[in-house]
Amino acid sequence: MGSAQAASILKGKGYQVHNAGPWTRLLALALLVTLGLGQTACAQSSSAADQSPAVFEKSLQTKGQLVDVRTPAEFAAGHLPGAVNVDIYSPDFEKRLASLDKNAPLYLYCRSGGRSGQALSKAKALGFKKSVHLSGGILAWEAQGKKTVK
Repeated sequence: MGSAQAASILKGKGYQVHNAGPWTRLLALALLVTLGLGQTACAQSSSAADQSPAVFEKSLQTKGQLVDVRTPAEFAAGHLPGAVNVDIYSPDFEKRLASLDKNAPLYLYCRSGGRSGQALSKAKALGFKKSVHLSGGILAWEAQGKKTVK
């Protein structure tokens, strides 16, 4: 179980949880705290771009581009309605992502939130005006009883 999935389950049980993401981010924050820069870094580590399943579902009401960054096999096993598959592991991932409309909202998700978090960083670097990702990924989505299609 990944940290995003664990965070989603705990949130569902009423706990206040912040998924800090990959351990490398925590390591970087620890270094910044050691250097006396931790308060600023911690404030920046939480992002409105990380959306819970309920918030993500509501965001989808604004027309945009829903992108599943998992592998084609994962996508075929079940995905969010209306999603297109742009595999983050594909050699042409960045090119395919860059070909999308940078002015339309970009909604990203993966299995548990790690890959879509990476894709979110790439999207921002490519100049997307509004991009968000599903915190906890499709696992969190399904844990909330939300619909997927095959």
